[in-house]
Amino acid sequence: MAYIQIELFTAPDCSQCGRAKQRLQAIVDGWTEGEVDLRMVNV
Repeated sequence: MAYIQIELFTAPDCSQCGRAKQRLQAIVDGWTEGEVDLRMVNV
């Protein structure tokens, strides 16, 4: 089984970052738990 690790670098109050976060979270939620790790990094 493959393990996918995603890091999303975002800026505070960035509307595009917020939309990307929501879309990536929806994708990750569709996978089996433990297969995909989504890490949010505020820069």
